[in-house]
Amino acid sequence: LNQQIISGVRNLFLSQSAIPKGADPLMFCLLQGLTHLLPSFKSFPRIPITSLPLSNNQRGILIVEDDEAQLELFRLLLELMGYSNIYQAQDGTEALPILNTRGSEIDLILLNWEMPRMDGLALMRHLAHHSPFTVGVIMESGYPHNDYKREFFRLGTNSVVPIDYLVKPFSLEEFQLEIRVAMEYVRRRKLRQA
Repeated sequence: LNQQIISGVRNLFLSQSAIPKGADPLMFCLLQGLTHLLPSFKSFPRIPITSLPLSNNQRGILIVEDDEAQLELFRLLLELMGYSNIYQAQDGTEALPILNTRGSEIDLILLNWEMPRMDGLALMRHLAHHSPFTVGVIMESGYPHNDYKREFFRLGTNSVVPIDYLVKPFSLEEFQLEIRVAMEYVRRRKLRQA
């Protein structure tokens, strides 16, 4: 059944684009701005993550996560991936001063949904009205329901770009792919806006 779904999605994409059959689904998503569909491709054999550029240490990532163990784990994983410009906050309230002072340096926010004081959606709503900088957002949540996903993607604006909604638990490979795709997508989007 999974193979049929993947085949159907792949055929749908290929029929709606000028991309030839056999095109790399990762590059298709990057070119079409469909990064939120990437988890659909996780069953494809060997998505060529190596075709994405390696991290540029100057590009910033903000982790907003209230669980200290997960916050530390995400930081360590990002460092292992080559990122060094990593900022951390335990909720949206702590994230705001970081974004106010370092917003131009941050390309991606790895954002938890449910947190004390200011949750992930409240932070996105605030940024939608106050952020002058383009930033991608990957929401990580334990809520797998489509209503939550729709709410997340509905909050996107020109400057606050919902990239994907990762449902916990997710694999290390999926995490690495999402981060690298998101960073490349935001980089390309910023280049188009310049």
